[in-house]
Amino acid sequence: MKKITSGLFLFLLLSFLLSATDGFSSVMPDRLIGMNPLKFMELLGPPDSVYPLRGEEEWQDDVVFFYEGEYYLYLYQNRIWQVRMDENSRLSTLGVQPGLSSAQVAENLNMAAEHSGEEWEIYFLAELPYPLRLRVFYREGRAVDFYLYRGDF
Repeated sequence: MKKITSGLFLFLLLSFLLSATDGFSSVMPDRLIGMNPLKFMELLGPPDSVYPLRGEEEWQDDVVFFYEGEYYLYLYQNRIWQVRMDENSRLSTLGVQPGLSSAQVAENLNMAAEHSGEEWEIYFLAELPYPLRLRVFYREGRAVDFYLYRGDF
C-alpha cells in the first residue's frame, strides 16, 4: 500500500509540474489581455524578470513581466494591456510568428493591414469589450516583433 501511495504521489507531482511548464502552449496571447497578475501567474508561473518601462509621458509607464522565449506582458493599473512576442519567441499568436513576410502575416490573419509604415503594420483584429490590435515590426522583410494590445489605451 505504501508503494502505491508513493507512486500515486509521484505521478500527481509530475503531472502538476508538467502542466505548470506547459502553460504557454495552452494560453493564447489574446486571452491574456485584461488579466491581473494573480490570474496570469496561475497560468504561466512566475516570470523570469520584472522591470519598469518608462513611457514618454508619466501616464505611459508600465511594469513588464518577462517570460524568456515567450512573452513580455505589459501591465497598467494591475491589468495586462499589451503582450509582446519578439524574434526569440517560440510561440505563435493568431497564426503569425517571427520570420514571416508581410504577405504571409496578412494571409495568416486573413486580412489586410489597416495602417503601415516602412517597417511596420497594424491590424485591427476584433472589437471585444475593447478594440484589439496587432502591430508587427519587420527587419529585412521578415517579422521580428509582435505587439498585441488594447487599442483604447
